[in-house]
Amino acid sequence: MKKNKIIILKSLICFIAYFFINDIISLVLDNIIFSFVKLEGIAFQIYHILTYLIFPTILFIMFKDELISSLKLMKRKLRDYLPYLITPYIIGFIVMIISNMFIIYILNMGQATNEVQLNNLYDIYPVYIIVATCFLGPFIEEMVFRFALRKIIRNDKAFIILSGLLFGMLHVVFNMNSAIDLLYVIPYGSLGCAFAYMYVKTDNIWNTIGIHTLHNTALSILKMVV
Repeated sequence: MKKNKIIILKSLICFIAYFFINDIISLVLDNIIFSFVKLEGIAFQIYHILTYLIFPTILFIMFKDELISSLKLMKRKLRDYLPYLITPYIIGFIVMIISNMFIIYILNMGQATNEVQLNNLYDIYPVYIIVATCFLGPFIEEMVFRFALRKIIRNDKAFIILSGLLFGMLHVVFNMNSAIDLLYVIPYGSLGCAFAYMYVKTDNIWNTIGIHTLHNTALSILKMVV
């Protein structure tokens, strides 16, 4: 019982810390480093990559034993996991595409502000954005919105719905121009629900980290090509 309480407390700390720890780290380091050194170009991007790396490192250290054992298990059982990964992802992706097309072309709302800002940052800080969105971002988001949240919410249906909803809102509420922008929670949230379902079925966070990483990497490559 005591061990469960400690796990839940650690998970709560991770979940809450997600929303402000990177800002605090950046603020502290910026005031120390930028007061002496002016970083530009690739040095500026590498600095921000290293800064962004601090939180996932903390997450890994906090849950090191479970993450290592889950990774070993995934390597042995990947073939068994695949049916619980491919179908949910395809369904989530289809819902995401259809809802996005409806919002953009039928409602004439254009791209989500989050996507517009991300596309702009690709042009300015390509190395940082690629590393952040393709590798560090998926690990952090899966650890927070799936791994940590699952420790707190044990009911399967409640977890899947809440995980998808919070994941969707994360990508929308901080970049909203008006209340109608909340519609973008649907495409983002559908994929979040798919990831949560995968986690419920496999109970291995590396599965969702892997699928999330592949998803973001494929979209990043598509953006660079198109």
